[in-house]
Amino acid sequence: MKKIAIALCLIAALAAGYFIFRSNKAPSLSASYSNGVLYYSVANLEGSAPLMLSDYGDLGKTVSGTKSGAIYIELKNGDYVLSASNDRGSISAGFSVPDTAQTDAKETDAPAPQTAGPTAAPEYTIAPSPAPTQTPDVAETPEPTQAPSVLVLTADYDHGILTYTLENVSGPLEIRIDSQSARRTVTDDGSYSVDIDLRHGIHTVEALSAGNTAKAQVMAHEYEILPATEPTCTQDGLTEGEVCRVCGDVLRQQQPIPAIGHDTEI
Repeated sequence: MKKIAIALCLIAALAAGYFIFRSNKAPSLSASYSNGVLYYSVANLEGSAPLMLSDYGDLGKTVSGTKSGAIYIELKNGDYVLSASNDRGSISAGFSVPDTAQTDAKETDAPAPQTAGPTAAPEYTIAPSPAPTQTPDVAETPEPTQAPSVLVLTADYDHGILTYTLENVSGPLEIRIDSQSARRTVTDDGSYSVDIDLRHGIHTVEALSAGNTAKAQVMAHEYEILPATEPTCTQDGLTEGEVCRVCGDVLRQQQPIPAIGHDTEI
């Protein structure tokens, strides 16, 4: 009986350590903006959640686990909050877009003061009565014209599939990937996908027409499977994972499986 009690204590201690290990991995989100590109990085997010941007709403991008990406979007100067939420909780990150406009101050020469000369005696004349003026007709103010909607393009690349979403499409658009034609023309808003193998690195997706152009960037990784290992009586095991073999980016984090302990018989 004493051996069984010791074994049960060991199992309880290992389970407590496992839950403490899991609780220390809180989900997080970071974001930054530079030259028309919104960069984001999410870590330890359980389940999937859409990316939302203050003043813009849903960006058409869903994230999960641990990964990084980039979205091409033109933002005005100001403060923004990027967030992702699901039924398990929410994470957010704030960032600022500075005002890049600079005003060049130019010095102007002040006019030289004029020296007053001798004052001449004024001449008094009788002016004729002015003719009555006719009130001009008030011109009607034209109604302001609505500016055309800005073309929005977002894209994502995962396991050989490039997915992109277009909004405010006003005419036929040619899709290009790294300046090479994807041999596809888009005429309506919506989400589209292309099977394509991209090498590791950042790639540019473009939607072009005669008067409207948008760009987005995607990060391509070369992921490989990390096999699962079974736990033993004394050693923890690991679940299956997935990691980029070039840069080490983790798509699926391996999770520990507690050791099963000894099955002691008396």
